[in-house]
Parts: sequence; C-alpha cells; structure tokens
Amino acid sequence: MPRRYCPRGISLSEKIDFYSVRDPVTNCRLWRGYIDPEWGYGRIWWNDRLWLVHRAAYVDAKGPIPDEVKVLHKCDTPACSELEHLFDGSDADNNADMYAKGRDRHPRGESLPFSKLTEDEVRAIRADTRAQVRIAAQYGIGQSAVSSIKRRETWKHVT
Repeated sequence: MPRRYCPRGISLSEKIDFYSVRDPVTNCRLWRGYIDPEWGYGRIWWNDRLWLVHRAAYVDAKGPIPDEVKVLHKCDTPACSELEHLFDGSDADNNADMYAKGRDRHPRGESLPFSKLTEDEVRAIRADTRAQVRIAAQYGIGQSAVSSIKRRETWKHVT
C-alpha cells in the first residue's frame, strides 16, 4: 500500500483526521500513522515536537495540559484520539485506571528475575516469630528485607 502524505499547512486536527480512521463499532478515531510498538500509542510530529496523538488532540481542543495532568482513555485504546473517549486525571487516576482495566504489565514477586523468595516463603516469614536476623539468615536475605516483608512494605500482593 503506498504511503500517504498529508498536505502542508493544515491544522493539527486536520492532520490527525488525515491519518486516522473511524471505527464504526467503538467510534474510536484510530491513528494510522506511526504507532509506538511497545505501548500502542500513536505519535505525531507537530510544531517541531513529537507528541502522543491523544495528547495532541486534547491540547488542540482544550488548550495546554498542566504537567501534573495525564490524559486517559475511557475506551482503553491507546491509538484512539476521539475527544469523547479522553479525560484528564492525576498519576493516581492513571494507575487506578490501568489496574482496573488489567493493564499492569509490571512483574512482581517471584516473577522478577532477581527474586530470592517465593510467595510461600514470604507467607512463612510473616508467620515466623523468631528474631528477624535468624529468619534472614535462613532465607539468605537481609534483616531489613524481613522487616519490610513483615510490615507489608514489600510483597504487598501476597496475602
């Protein structure tokens, strides 16, 4: 398929429309230009800067976005720039949205390559009433790691 180039001198919204297609089922305005291969977000070059397409569309429609504000997707489609599907929120809102939609791709616990413990060992450490130094020696970890486990600062996901 031949590459399409948009005309020079058009507005940002016209450029986004040029490289987007409407999904008739979801009503998403899907970006068909460059898409980040790891995260799936559309990228657009505008005013000598590389933007995430959904943020560029939001700025074009609503004005500048403060540094502490994130632009989130109701539709959970990273390549979507439909304004009806976008809303602003904090880092906490963004993280809560990510977890609620099951997009947490960060490994934790024994799935980490450097992990020394299993979830069963963490449960045993929490139940162990011996001195933390002795527990640490048994598992080959430091006393501070045992303390963090017992205070649920680490391995929070283990019940």
